[in-house]
Amino acid sequence: MFTSIRKNVTNMMGWSTKRRLIVLEFDDWGSIRIRSKKDYSTMMSKGLRVDKSHFTKNDSLESNDDLERLFELLSSHKDFKGSNAVFTPLSVVANPNFELIEESSFDDYYFESFTETCKKYPNHNRVHELWLKGIDENNSVSQFHRREDDNVKLWLDF
Repeated sequence: MFTSIRKNVTNMMGWSTKRRLIVLEFDDWGSIRIRSKKDYSTMMSKGLRVDKSHFTKNDSLESNDDLERLFELLSSHKDFKGSNAVFTPLSVVANPNFELIEESSFDDYYFESFTETCKKYPNHNRVHELWLKGIDENNSVSQFHRREDDNVKLWLDF
């Protein structure tokens, strides 16, 4: 109970408004936890129920098309001042380097930058450029979430 009161007091000291706002904030942009559909199927066949986790069930990395359509949608909605709708992606900046991890027989963990990950997937060659454009055009206010969003120990122990 004390923790709940403390959080509410802390929040009262922050920014407030009487305006009605819709806040769009999304977690783990730039993250990919499973390399391919083949790997997903392999994990399922070995008894790892990746279909039961909301983190892996629909795992995918945003594509060029995803971001183009999202920013187009956000730009089509304006507030009373004429400003675009804006969303806040909580972003990661690295992902597992699946190839190096596999080469180490899953004994060691390696990561790669988000931009390197994008180079390995079709229709992802402009994702970083589109993120920067979205920020420049006031469609996005990115927030750093963490380096990557994986349970490395669990990952390697499987």
